[in-house]
Amino acid sequence: MLVPGWHIDAICEHVEAVTRGQIKNLLITVPPRHGKSTIVSVMWPCWEWIEHPERRWLLAGYAEKPGHPRQRQSRRLISSNWYQLNWGGNYELSEDVNNRHRMETSHGGHRIALGTGGSATGEGGDRLILDDPHNLADTSDVVRRGVLDWYDQVWSTRGNDPKTATKVIIMQRFHTEDLAGHVLGQGGWEHLSIPEQYESSGAEKPKTVIGWSDPRTTEGELLWPARYGSEEIERVRRTLGSMAYAGQFQQRPVPASGGVWKQPWFRFYRRSELAAIAKFDLVVASWDCTFKDAKASDYVCGQQWAVRKANFYLLDQIHAKLDFPATLAAIRRLSSRSKHLIHAVLVEDKANGSAVISVLRR
Repeated sequence: MLVPGWHIDAICEHVEAVTRGQIKNLLITVPPRHGKSTIVSVMWPCWEWIEHPERRWLLAGYAEKPGHPRQRQSRRLISSNWYQLNWGGNYELSEDVNNRHRMETSHGGHRIALGTGGSATGEGGDRLILDDPHNLADTSDVVRRGVLDWYDQVWSTRGNDPKTATKVIIMQRFHTEDLAGHVLGQGGWEHLSIPEQYESSGAEKPKTVIGWSDPRTTEGELLWPARYGSEEIERVRRTLGSMAYAGQFQQRPVPASGGVWKQPWFRFYRRSELAAIAKFDLVVASWDCTFKDAKASDYVCGQQWAVRKANFYLLDQIHAKLDFPATLAAIRRLSSRSKHLIHAVLVEDKANGSAVISVLRR
C-alpha cells in the first residue's frame, strides 16, 4: 500500500527532469527504506519504455545480481494486467531474452542488472543507474575505495552516447569519501539531498536546477511521519549511534556537533592566558605531509600543541602546499620559532613522511 510523502514526489520530479533532458547526472541521497529504489530502479525504466521502448538501461548496485528482486519487480510490473491494458501495445518483452539478468524489448531496448565491481565489458546504456553502490555491511577503506575505482575505471565509460547518456546514483551517505562525496568532488552533478530531520542552517535553502527545495521550515521536522514517526526514528538513532545516523539518515556523514571531536569542546583563548602558564605538561609538533606542491596536491599541515592539565592549546600552525625541501624547511621553522621546549615531533608515516623522518633523524 502506498503511503504518500512529499519526498516521493520530489524523487519523481527529478528523474522526470532527467527524462526531459534538464538533468544529465543526478545524485539522490535519501534515508534507507524510503522508496527510492522502487521509484528509480523498478518504476522509472517501465515508465520511460511506454514512449521510448528503445531505451537501454544499465543498472548496478552491491546487491544487483541475477534474480535480484528489483529485476523481478520490473518484469512483474510490465506483465501486470494494469500495465498491459494501458500500454501493452507499445512494445513487447522479447521471449528469447527475458531472464533474471537481462530483458529486452521488441524495439531494441534492454534492462541489464550488474553487481558493483563486476565486469561491464561490452555492455552499455542510455541510462546508467547505480542503486546503493556500497555494501554497508562492509565499509572498510579497502572495499570503499574499490567501489570508487570501479566507478572511475569501469562504470563511468558505459554510456552509449557521451552527449546524451545520463547517470543516476541513489544511496544513503556513510563516509565523507563514499561514492556520493567522490562524484560531488568531481563536479557536474545535480544533488537531491533529503535528510530525515530538517536542519535549518540559517542560510537560504539550497535549490536544485528545477527549482526544488526542502518544503520543511521547522527544525527537526520529520521526513515521512506517516511511516517513520518520532518514536521509530529515536529507536533508529539509538541503535545506529550519532555517526551512522548522521550519514545514513541525515545525508551528512559527520554530525553537526562533530564526530570524534565535538564542536562545543573547541574554545578560544587569549595570549594573556598563555603568559600566565609558567610551564606546559607537554608540547608536541605534529605533521601531515604530502608528495608535492602541485596545484591538485593536498596541503602539508604542521601544528604545535601544548597540554596543561585537562586543556589542549593550539600554539602555532603551518598550512601550505609544499614540496619535499620546503616541507623540511617548514618543520625546522615551526620548531625554531617556538618559545617552548618541544618534547616530540610527530610525522605521519605516509606520502613523503617516511623520507622526511629519515632526513630529520640525520
